[in-house]
Amino acid sequence: MAKETIYLRAAICDAEKKNLNWMAEMFARMGEQENIKITTDIMRLGTKLIKKMVDKEHYDIVCLCIDQEEDFRKTAEILRGLDQEITFFFLSKDDAKIKQIYEFCPAAYLEYPLQEDEFTKCFLRTVERFMDRRRYLVFNFDRQTYHIRYDTIQYMETQGHNIEIRTEGGEYRISGKLDDIQEKLDQACPMFIRTHKSYIVNYKYIRLVQAKVVELMQGQQIPVSTTFRQNLKGKYCEYTQKINWRLHGNA
Repeated sequence: MAKETIYLRAAICDAEKKNLNWMAEMFARMGEQENIKITTDIMRLGTKLIKKMVDKEHYDIVCLCIDQEEDFRKTAEILRGLDQEITFFFLSKDDAKIKQIYEFCPAAYLEYPLQEDEFTKCFLRTVERFMDRRRYLVFNFDRQTYHIRYDTIQYMETQGHNIEIRTEGGEYRISGKLDDIQEKLDQACPMFIRTHKSYIVNYKYIRLVQAKVVELMQGQQIPVSTTFRQNLKGKYCEYTQKINWRLHGNA
């Protein structure tokens, strides 16, 4: 069976043209081998990348040479603030700099000169993490593959022929049926509950369950229908009991 095609966007920031070209060629080659459509943007400085992201450009992977940045920690902090899900590959000639970047949780720290085997392993590990349906809801939409952590999804709502996915970081719209999404969630992640034919809610964000509505931590009112009310009540009770047990044990 052919692999499902996925879409990724990568940004490469390096002042040296040979490094930019080498990484762009690596992404192109690995994309062809793994059936991944990779769009690559190359630029010399992190400031240009920041501007692109402020203008709502989205990147799955950012390869950032930290040697060239005047304040690479500040650059990484701004990028992380703009997108919590960004995956960093930090690049440097100075091994000592790794001690200064742990807090940004890079997927890889690569030393120059870059090695093909190491770069490939880091990339394949990252793709595997993106596609791990135990941790991420993965879907293709508008020629991009999105991978959203389950624990950041607040709720999902049917809007006509689309599904609105509301997360901590923003909103996404995909084509599809809520029943199909629920089937994926039931198989992969037991933290969601159906409250209505048009709504699925993450237990984590529920503040209060009432007869006709669920109130979320952020104040949203999600309707509860008669069809799903009894199941919601029982499942939410089980969920809260599990949380209490984890917090307090047998006490």
